Amino acid sequence: VMAEKRGNSVAAGHGAHLSHPEDVADLHQKMVTDLNTLSDEATNAANEVASGGAAGAVGVVAQFVVEANRIGGEIDSTINEINSELQS
Repeated sequence: VMAEKRGNSVAAGHGAHLSHPEDVADLHQKMVTDLNTLSDEATNAANEVASGGAAGAVGVVAQFVVEANRIGGEIDSTINEINSELQS
């Protein structure tokens, strides 16, 4: 639960400033990096849609969904690892 709350804060752009236990510092950084990657993907997709018009939007959105699901899976896995570390 603690990591999930952190994940939400990270997604809101505050992740780099969160304190975290040292034993999960690397996992925390991985999650921050993954969330930044997701943010970059969203920005790139929005820019592509804006520059390509409606005709290309469906393909761009479909690719973004694939990437968002992949990155989301990595973030979920990291959250599970953090929770496991904090519970041990």
